[in-house]
Parts: sequence; structure tokens; C-alpha cells
Amino acid sequence: MSRRYAQLARIAARNVVRFRLQSGLILFAAAIGVSGVIAASEFTLGARAKVDAQFVRLGAELVVVTPKPPITGLSRLQGAPAQITQADYAALERQLGNVRSSASAVLSLRIAAGALSKKTQVMGVEPAFFAMRHWPVGEGRLFVADDDRRLHRVALLGSTVAAALFGTQDPVGELITIDRVPFMVIGVLSTRGQGIDAVDEDDQVYVPLRSAMRRLSDTRGYASLTFDAGRIARIQPLSRRITTILTARHRSDPAAGFRVQDRESTIAAQLATFARLTALSRGVALAVYAMATLGIFAISWLAVGARTVHIGTMRALGARPGDVLLGFFLEGALPSFAGCMVGWAVSTPASALVASLAQLRVTFVPSFASAVSLISSLIFAALSTAAAARGASVSPTEAMRSA
Repeated sequence: MSRRYAQLARIAARNVVRFRLQSGLILFAAAIGVSGVIAASEFTLGARAKVDAQFVRLGAELVVVTPKPPITGLSRLQGAPAQITQADYAALERQLGNVRSSASAVLSLRIAAGALSKKTQVMGVEPAFFAMRHWPVGEGRLFVADDDRRLHRVALLGSTVAAALFGTQDPVGELITIDRVPFMVIGVLSTRGQGIDAVDEDDQVYVPLRSAMRRLSDTRGYASLTFDAGRIARIQPLSRRITTILTARHRSDPAAGFRVQDRESTIAAQLATFARLTALSRGVALAVYAMATLGIFAISWLAVGARTVHIGTMRALGARPGDVLLGFFLEGALPSFAGCMVGWAVSTPASALVASLAQLRVTFVPSFASAVSLISSLIFAALSTAAAARGASVSPTEAMRSA
């Protein structure tokens, strides 16, 4: 029995080589279908990774509280604060529990290094500010809680400020003056671009919060408070909780005095756009896959019809229907499997090339690619079996009569 199957396999292998056009078309169709699905998945995953990275960079999981300046004196009398007080911040920290936060002070001051100077925003922030925004230093170090507690005169430069004041020179360890107060540069932040409020964060200087409020100004309030929700799903509950606390403290509509801002609407809009692009990408991939599937079935079906006389001769010489079925199955399955492997091998470098030309991002998942290739091999083999069943049902008499 095993010898019989081995002989049928050898005959099928010879026929794969003999009918090269048929085998080549099946291989090409399988490769196109598999590579299309894998490439669509790689681009979709890459696009999602890029969207997630943008969410992290823009502080998508952060809730920011800012004061609204009163429009009239009456607004101030009705309880609308002109700034966020230290008492407000302390109450929020106490009632929110283990929510990571940072207060900030914003000053517009002139900074100088040697003969060069420029006017820019100086941000007084707490050490947690950089961890919440996932913002590391490119050179040097971040300031720590001890720097803030002791009012150390240390500064972190945005990359744009560092280039403007020091050019290609390493600014770490150098002295700058901020409004004629000397500060030591302890680090240069990595390049970031526009932040959550569309401000170029690379063109700013960052100092410890208490140093900004005591050494560079005489303010007692904060320009903003930033809270880290941790996850997108926690943004709305955290925003509502902050609003409730501020409402209770000021006994007024917080909309009259505070803005509690989050990026949930922006997140929802970007995710909706991503979902539409994903649906379009998958639709195109499925259309290509469907065309490849129908092409393999049509090629196999027509091949069986064109070889009716050959089938009749095999049946007349004693071949059973099962032998004919197995032979045509192998003739379709072998090039289909080879095409799936080719599609798998070609999809990644082809996607990488297109991504580099179009400045896109791809993410390759080997487990998904192997699963697509295996499942596609089984599907294409099933189509070959369906076409082979047509040949197995041909009787020797009908076959010889059609000749």
C-alpha cells in the first residue's frame, strides 16, 4: 500500500514539473494571496504602534488642570480663582491617593550663555513630570526630588535651546543665566517636538518647581497641574473626580474657574481614523486573497477538465478513483504550499522596502505569518481536493468517448 502511494506521489511530482504553466500559476496565486494578508497585517500593526507612540508622546493618558482668568471683577467675587493655589494642589493629592502628579509654573524669561541669549519659556516642574511624559534625557541627568526640595539652581535644556546657546558643544556642566540668575545645566532632553498643548517643548528650559517659584519669581500659585491616569480607560473617571474636588472646594461651577482637560476626544478621533484605515487595509488584503483562492480553484478545475483523456486512460489501466483524487490533490497542493512559503518569505522584505520609501512603519509577527501560511496551505489544498473530486468522478467510458 505504501509503495502504491509513493508511486502516485512520484507521478504527481513529475506532473508538477511537466505542467509548468499550471504549477507556476498556482504558486504565483498562493504567493500573492499570502503575502498580501501578511503585508496588510504588518502595516496595520505598525500603524497602531505609531499611533500608540504618538499617544505616549502627547501625554494622552494625562489630565491637565489649568485656571481660567476671570473675565470681570464679578467673576472673582463669585469664586473663580485667578490661579491654582498650593492648597488646591494639596487637597487633590490627598484625595486622589496614589495618582502620579506634577505642578508647574510657567515664566517667560531671557536666558543667556556667554555672549548668546534668547527669550523663551522657563518651566518649573516637579521630577515626576518627565516620567509622566515618558521623556528621557539625551545627555546628562534629570533633576530629582532633592534638587526641588533644596531649591537647587539646576536646569534641563530642550534640544532647540541647547543648539541655540551652545551649538555642537556639550552644555552639560556649563553655567547659564536665567533672568540674570546663574543655573547649572545638568542635562539636555531628547528631541520631542510639539507637546499636548501644541507648544514646541524642545524650545523650553526646565528647572525645579520650587526654584522657579522662589528664585525666579515670587508667585505662590501654579500655572497648571498634571495628573497621570495610567490608562486611557481611567481618564474620564479621574477627570470627574478632579472636577468634584475642585467644585467642593470653591463651591462654584469649576468651568467658571478651572479647565480640567484631557485628550480622550483626540484619542477617540485618532482611533476611529485608525479603525477605518484598518478596515480598508484588511478589505484590500481579503480581496487579493479571495482572488488568489478563486484563481487556484479555477486553475485546478480547468486542469482536470483538460486532462479527461489522461484520466480515462489511468482508470482503464486500473487506477481507482482514490488514486486519481490523490494525484490531482498533490499536483495542486505541492505548488500551493510552495507559493505560501514564497509569500511568507517575500512579504517582510517587500513590506520593509515599501515602508522605507513611504516613510511608514511595519511590525513583523512571525507567529501570525506562519499561521497564515499554514492555514492558507490547508485552504488551497482543500480547493485542489474539490477540483480533484471532479477528475475522480470521471468514468473510463466517458473519458474515452470525449476523446
